[in-house]
Amino acid sequence: MSTPGVTDASGTPSPDGVKPKRGRPVTSVTDQAIAIAADGLARRKHKHQIIAEIEAALKHPIGRKQREQILTLGRAVIINRESRDPDEERCQAIALYESIIRDAEADPRDRIKAQERLDRIYGIEAKFGPQERQRLIGQEAQEFGTQIGAIVLKYLPEDQREACLRELEAWLAGWMREHGALPEVKP
Repeated sequence: MSTPGVTDASGTPSPDGVKPKRGRPVTSVTDQAIAIAADGLARRKHKHQIIAEIEAALKHPIGRKQREQILTLGRAVIINRESRDPDEERCQAIALYESIIRDAEADPRDRIKAQERLDRIYGIEAKFGPQERQRLIGQEAQEFGTQIGAIVLKYLPEDQREACLRELEAWLAGWMREHGALPEVKP
């Protein structure tokens, strides 16, 4: 029994009398969509680019929840495909970052980033956080200043000692600010 006036999207009367929902077509997650997502994620494409490729391949738009589901399944495919031993991954990462640092034609930014990542891998960053690093630099600078001050007092004539020590103190404070051991002084 069909209710008069209730039709489906094609205009034919609905057999159960329920009006069909309007909007995007409902699609199930297909292996093709997951494969496209895994490929896009492996190539470090942006989410919107991956979704556009999937929609072009399926020839219809997909919903927001399905997008996230497809991307999640694509990530799982990558993890399963490339499941390696963590030690092997670590060794490969170290080799890559060391090759970037050794490369004479590498951009200085890339070298710095590679060194930061090596520090993170080796755990140097964890042992010496920003505050600890500042404290160590300050301590080293103060020891250096004390040694230089002792040399100044030992070898300079008395009339030149005061001016030299002030100049040394100013230089040392500037160096420590530059290297992050002292906060910036605003004029």
